Amino acid sequence: MERMHFEQLTIVKASDRPGFNDWVWSFNRGNWPEFMYKDKVAAECWPALERAFGEYQFAITEKATGAIVAQVNSIPLAWDRPLDDLPDTGWDWALCQGVDDHRGGKPPRIQCALQIAIGPEWRGQGISAHALEVMKQIGRAMGLNCLVAPVRPNRKAEFPLMSMDAYCQRTGEDGLPFDPWLRVHIRAGGKILRVCHQSMLIVGSVKEWEEWTGMKFETSGSHIVPGALVPLMIDHRADIGRYIEPNVWVRHDL
Repeated sequence: MERMHFEQLTIVKASDRPGFNDWVWSFNRGNWPEFMYKDKVAAECWPALERAFGEYQFAITEKATGAIVAQVNSIPLAWDRPLDDLPDTGWDWALCQGVDDHRGGKPPRIQCALQIAIGPEWRGQGISAHALEVMKQIGRAMGLNCLVAPVRPNRKAEFPLMSMDAYCQRTGEDGLPFDPWLRVHIRAGGKILRVCHQSMLIVGSVKEWEEWTGMKFETSGSHIVPGALVPLMIDHRADIGRYIEPNVWVRHDL
């Protein structure tokens, strides 16, 4: 598929588009497995992105039709320690910490990517690299030192029993990471820091997990779920399903 000519696209920031979250919701809804929308940290903190960090949220749209091509979210953080010390709780930590920093009036130092979601019909056209560059331009304009990202490798779900550490070691013939999303980051100048093994925690009852996945979990133990990067752990005695998703910390200098 040919790459999109970016002059055909435009950037719409949340700060310039009232009701941004509602506007992009239907687009975003089909981009991730249903269970990914059940993260309690996201449920609590996501609305603040539009309200407090509108300059960091944007959609990429097609000029001719106004159709949303991609949704992109990031958040500033007041992190002033070495990047090697970034928490193992990755995505959940970044979203919660950014909101807490803002409430506490702490000046931001770095930018953290939260999401780049590309519509299915637009994938494979270089939109992801374009979205990442626009995100970095925003961070530069805000005077931040670097961009970090708890990356969700987009082919890891094909290898749910492989550890994330082992998966990150896989490379193509060109020596770049096997995973397409990690390749995008490396080609854009990013450097892999390490795996954040507990980046996202999603907990629900057994019934809720059955509703979210359309599966039946008749036994306790680990279960492979479509779209999940690692197995889901089901405990019937406690009536709980626990999914702990690993991501990969990547940094970009700004």
